[in-house]
Amino acid sequence: ATYFISNMNLPKELEKRDGQIHLQTQHGTPLKTMGTDLRHYPVAAKDLDLDELMRQVDRWDFNLSSNRYSSEIWERTYPAHFEDLEYGFPRNDRLLNATLDDVRAIRASFGFDDSHLVVLYAPTFRDGVD
Repeated sequence: ATYFISNMNLPKELEKRDGQIHLQTQHGTPLKTMGTDLRHYPVAAKDLDLDELMRQVDRWDFNLSSNRYSSEIWERTYPAHFEDLEYGFPRNDRLLNATLDDVRAIRASFGFDDSHLVVLYAPTFRDGVD
């Protein structure tokens, strides 16, 4: 295949051939410790092979990033020669760009009106926490 698009690293046994392009899409916004920053957190990094991780990151040609903040984190925690593509984050952009009518329709579909306070809670796993 010419293009590999993934939000995780490809199997280490898979060799990238000349002309192949790897687009890394990430799992989301980098609000936790990751990549080379894990060196400072031995419990969270206990199973991490940083040399192997960096070998795989070196295969990335492009990294999809939702915003400048995320790009700065990716560039620091995965220091390699990939190009950041700041194109947003489709599943979050819908929330950010929702109109008042969109919000009211979604709230109504869950049985809430404007008098209810609704909080969206969508956690990710946390470093060193089981």
